[in-house]
Amino acid sequence: FRRGYVQIVRYGLIATFWALITAAVMINGGLGGPVFNAYLTLIILAALILGPRGGIVVAALNGVSAVVLFLLGEADIFITPSRQALEPIHILIINMSYFTIGALFLYVAMHTLRRNYQQIRQSEASLRQALADLQATTVSKDYVNNIIQSMSNMLIVLDRNGIIRTVNQRTVDVLGYSEDELVGKLYNALLAFEEDDPDRMSATILRRTQLVRNVEQIYQARDGRKIPVSVSSSVMYNTDQQVEGIVCVAQDITDIREAERQRQRVQAQLEYQASLLDAVSDAIIATKMDMTITSWNKAAEHVYGYKAEEVLGKNLMEIVPTRFDRASQDNLIKEQYIERGHWQNEVIQQRKDGKEINILSSIALLKDEQGRPTGTVTINHDITKRKQAEIALRKRAEELATLRQVDIEIGSTLEVNEVVKIGLDAALELSGADAGFVMLSGDDQQYHIVLRQGQYPTEQIPHYQIIKRVIQQQFPEFITDVRQDKDYVPCLPDTVSLMIIPLIYQERMIGLICLETHQVDCFNDDIFGLMQILAARVAIALDNARLYEMLQKQLIELQKLYIQVSKLEELKTDMIRLASHDLRNPVGIAKGNLALLRKDVEDLLDSEQRDFIVQIEKALDRMNDIATNILSLERIHNTVDQDFTDSVDLPKLMQQAVSQYQSSADHAGIQLTYQILPSHEPIHVLGDKSELYEAMANLINNAIKYTPSGGQVVVTLKQNGSKAAFTVEDNGYGVPKEQQSLLFQPLSRINTPETRDIEGVGLGLHLVRNIIERHRGKIIFHSVYRQGSTFGFELPIQPEV
Repeated sequence: FRRGYVQIVRYGLIATFWALITAAVMINGGLGGPVFNAYLTLIILAALILGPRGGIVVAALNGVSAVVLFLLGEADIFITPSRQALEPIHILIINMSYFTIGALFLYVAMHTLRRNYQQIRQSEASLRQALADLQATTVSKDYVNNIIQSMSNMLIVLDRNGIIRTVNQRTVDVLGYSEDELVGKLYNALLAFEEDDPDRMSATILRRTQLVRNVEQIYQARDGRKIPVSVSSSVMYNTDQQVEGIVCVAQDITDIREAERQRQRVQAQLEYQASLLDAVSDAIIATKMDMTITSWNKAAEHVYGYKAEEVLGKNLMEIVPTRFDRASQDNLIKEQYIERGHWQNEVIQQRKDGKEINILSSIALLKDEQGRPTGTVTINHDITKRKQAEIALRKRAEELATLRQVDIEIGSTLEVNEVVKIGLDAALELSGADAGFVMLSGDDQQYHIVLRQGQYPTEQIPHYQIIKRVIQQQFPEFITDVRQDKDYVPCLPDTVSLMIIPLIYQERMIGLICLETHQVDCFNDDIFGLMQILAARVAIALDNARLYEMLQKQLIELQKLYIQVSKLEELKTDMIRLASHDLRNPVGIAKGNLALLRKDVEDLLDSEQRDFIVQIEKALDRMNDIATNILSLERIHNTVDQDFTDSVDLPKLMQQAVSQYQSSADHAGIQLTYQILPSHEPIHVLGDKSELYEAMANLINNAIKYTPSGGQVVVTLKQNGSKAAFTVEDNGYGVPKEQQSLLFQPLSRINTPETRDIEGVGLGLHLVRNIIERHRGKIIFHSVYRQGSTFGFELPIQPEV
């Protein structure tokens, strides 16, 4: 079927065929007659002229009619008279149909020829245009190719299966592949998928059938580099509107991503700095040159009490009134801006609530690229608390300076009245009190006013009940409003506050200070604490002054006692010398006479009488030793402060002492030996030769006395660096540990079963200790009971001259 009016004619032709042939078949013999044969011929012609579809339609319609006619003929329902009556009309219709059919066939034939001719002409024009386009395409192909190759972006042409067919030079340069390596490769092979890439295939591009813009993907270069790209793609169609391929334009966005990362870092830094500005405790304010506020941080809201929305766009000097130290400070600020571009100083500003605060203000001038001022940035630090602390510290320093001065003044005197006056004056000055007095305890344990400042009555003690309360509790009282205290009895008019501070030293109350004021809020807790500190110092000074007075009295008494003791000491010395001298003379006479008597009558005496004579001799020797030791102690006591100038040869002195007691040791059955280490080395000390000999002899004698028969006594002199050590070691009775502390005390003796019968008075070791201490030496002693003892001393060796 064709479109337009030809189609309408053909439909009309088909309908006419159907009506004519149906009528002819009905009139002229039905099926199998000549009309039916003509009918078949017309069907064939319709198939040839109208085409297959038209012939099929005609055949279908007439087939339906044939079936109807067959049924009617078989039923013999044709009416002959009717056929005869209609024959002329039928003939006319047939003739007209022949003419119509002929005209229609002629029209269709002419239309078909004209259409074919037009198609031939159109084909010829299309062929000529195609030849022209082919020539134009051949001419512009190199131009287009040059444009594609010079593109700054990568161009990749894919077929419908995602296989690369064409790439430009930029693609080759960026990815590092040759064109031959890229052509024929899957597009997906270029992609470097990240772990978080939800589209692991290039489906975003390959599945789309329309334009896709700015899809970010990552290409992997030949050297392994990952290159972020932004891909825009479009689908290519052929002449049949079938998808032929995809054109992809990829832009290298490495620099863009780096710039974005840099922008994000800068943005993060700016946000961080902004958070810092909001986090700092200093108010940061930005203004224009006309002081219009352009920025107001969180700290500024806290410092001044204004929200940012309340002040932005307003004048800073109107929002925050500022006072400077000098009237010309404003001009000075402008001069510093011009000269230095910044200014810093302390100012006083006013908050929203009207409260004044101290501010350390730092202002910097902002300038543009040409150096022209554009605005200011002010950093204001609230130093109100610091200022208050400075004032408090300054006041505290002044108070401490006053206290120090009071300490100096009261420390420079030991007069009680002077200390009281200094203390009361300082208390009045530091507290700002109008009046006050000091009470001290006397010898009668009663408190009396010793100094007062103010118009106090003299006939009674002011505030007696309150003072009584303080004395009983020994605790200070601070009465801010005396009217509220039931025990207060007015002594001075207009008194408002009262402080009573006890003077206590070493838990002993020696007095009190009372201060009064008629000024409201003159006294406070700080003043009260300061007065307690002052009271403690005054109490110490008063106690020292009283002690000084007591010491002065005692000194006078001691001086008297010293005179008496000196006289007694002289008397004692005389008595000791007299007693020793008078005692030694009779003893010497008795010993001489006893020796003569023993010589004359020894043969006439029996053994018991001989023992009596021996005991008498020992008693006389003992009395002589006692007198000698007493005189030695007295001599040492009198010469204790004298310096030694004589050099003493200790080895020689020791040999003399050992020789003196060698016979006694032999007689007692004791082996007495000595040694000098190192041998043949001189050992000299500065000292008194007789005293050192006496000390050595005393120690050797003691060792012999307290060592049983058959024992050993070893005397050693040894040089230990700058010291000379003299020791006497025995294996005698030893000293019990509990009695060792009594050894060197005068008149003390060891009381053990072994030593109970050994004669002695207990002065020997005491004498040795005094001699060695006078020579600036040190006693050596070690003993184990029933094993033996070691006695000795250590002296500094005389330096070589």
